[in-house]
Amino acid sequence: MNYKEELQKIYTKEIPEYSTEFLNNEFILYGAGSLGSMAVDLLEKRGLRPEYIVDKSAKGNIKGIKIISPEEIPDIDKKEKLFIICIATLPYNSIIEFLSSIGVKNTIQFYTYAYLQFPELLLNGWTSYNITDNEKNELESVCESLKHDECSLCHYLQFLWWKLRGIEHIYEGYPVLSGKKFFGSPAIPQLSDNEILLDAGCHYGQTIKSFIEKINNKYDKIYAFEPDAANLKKCKDKFYDERIIYSDKAIYNECEKVKFMTGLGFASKIDNKDGNKEVDAITIDSLNINPTIIKLHTESDELKGLEGAEHTIGRSHPILMIMADHTPDSLYKIPQFITKLNGYKLYFNLHDYCGNTAVYYGVPNK
Repeated sequence: MNYKEELQKIYTKEIPEYSTEFLNNEFILYGAGSLGSMAVDLLEKRGLRPEYIVDKSAKGNIKGIKIISPEEIPDIDKKEKLFIICIATLPYNSIIEFLSSIGVKNTIQFYTYAYLQFPELLLNGWTSYNITDNEKNELESVCESLKHDECSLCHYLQFLWWKLRGIEHIYEGYPVLSGKKFFGSPAIPQLSDNEILLDAGCHYGQTIKSFIEKINNKYDKIYAFEPDAANLKKCKDKFYDERIIYSDKAIYNECEKVKFMTGLGFASKIDNKDGNKEVDAITIDSLNINPTIIKLHTESDELKGLEGAEHTIGRSHPILMIMADHTPDSLYKIPQFITKLNGYKLYFNLHDYCGNTAVYYGVPNK
């Protein structure tokens, strides 16, 4: 793979533009799964509500909003309304092709729409359409660090296609690794029976579940951090074990009070401007523990979490699993942090489409 040629192909593509009129159209949601449900919740916080939701297989309603099949969409709506795609687990191009085939004219991916309309609520839709020459050099350096693993390099380039130009470009032979986030990644080496997982942003315990399954419930400890009280309760209710130590503190690069936006499900995050709750933030270094695995999924503060763990990483050499789709820091600052660590190899996997569920893996040399 000649990554320099691929980068040039990305840079020469036209930058997408969305008019205010286009974004302010009456909208319909397409997809009634977990992302569709989250979309309903987030849109309601801005006083927005679709007339209905379209899904090929789901029936019933979400919060009283009726779910209909594609065959039931009124022809006038196909022509005039904006269809917001709330699916990231299937190839975006195939969804657009299907909707176009039944006459739908206006479409946009949900994360893109949310970021353009109210970026303070959801960060995943960020884009970097106008990058500098210096930033282009930084992207080349990341590609150079990933070229030892063809899958990582292809997934990173696919990530750049979406984040820099809004195009879903899938490289043949390297499909998105759906359902294999974190412990299902081929980057993760063989684990032992005495692993210590530090899970920052444990949400409802999805990572804890996959970790326990991966090592057949044989582990030393899990340190689980989740400042959103509702999320933390759900996680505790699912996983009760004396080896799991729960905390409602936020993982950060300083030990201080911060404002936190709660009530957004897995989108809850530190928000020092509009947060609705004050919480304690701490650094991983302040814990004085020796994790063998660190996972950071903190909805935009992953780099800060790494910065606050530098001594712990240097001492314990844990496997690193760092979410990459929340801020432009992930384009090169997060991977550069990992590559500067002594004795680490960098990997990158996409676990959903449209640049979502993207993860950097830092694996210590054994």
